[in-house]
Amino acid sequence: MSHMLVDPTDTTTGPALSGPDRGASPVRGRRPRRWALAGAVAVALGVALWLVPPVALTQAGDVTFDDGAVNRTIEEFDARGMYTLRYVHGDEAEVRIPVRNDGWLPATVTGVAFDGRPAPMIVPSGTAGTPVDLAPGETATVAIRVRFDNCEYYTERAVDLYRAVAVTTSTFGLARTHDVVLDHDLAVRSAVMTTCPDRVSDRGAFLRGG
Repeated sequence: MSHMLVDPTDTTTGPALSGPDRGASPVRGRRPRRWALAGAVAVALGVALWLVPPVALTQAGDVTFDDGAVNRTIEEFDARGMYTLRYVHGDEAEVRIPVRNDGWLPATVTGVAFDGRPAPMIVPSGTAGTPVDLAPGETATVAIRVRFDNCEYYTERAVDLYRAVAVTTSTFGLARTHDVVLDHDLAVRSAVMTTCPDRVSDRGAFLRGG
């Protein structure tokens, strides 16, 4: 009886090989390529989000005020210039800020506020123009109503300075806060803070609640 040698790699002349090694190489080669592709997509998405934020709010024009507010822009004050509000205790003013969505996703502007410093000279008393929907590239004006208050904690020559406002948005149910930097600083001051209550001799009194 003659014996034939069969080349185990030749699938044309002998029985097909079976077992765990059959077809293993193509499978092992395909899975790393899938992971590499997924990683490349994740990196590309991260770069896109960094370069072009999904929602990015910027100031889109001059800040304006209601007709009753005494204000002016002092361009020569410094490189940024300045908006000013004259402090009259108990009076109110409306600060109107145009904002633009420079991102690539729509957003709903839900609110606007100044920072939460202790005893501010302007205390928020309401907002207007919100909520408002902003598609990419669209502009809207949001307004914050403020009341002049807390002058008893300041000297006559004090200045309350604001460089940005905090604008909140919602996109697909996700809330986010944006610091919109103003083109000019906003200063609240007055040579004489009219009708101000008695001064508090202890400047840290407001931190203790009275």
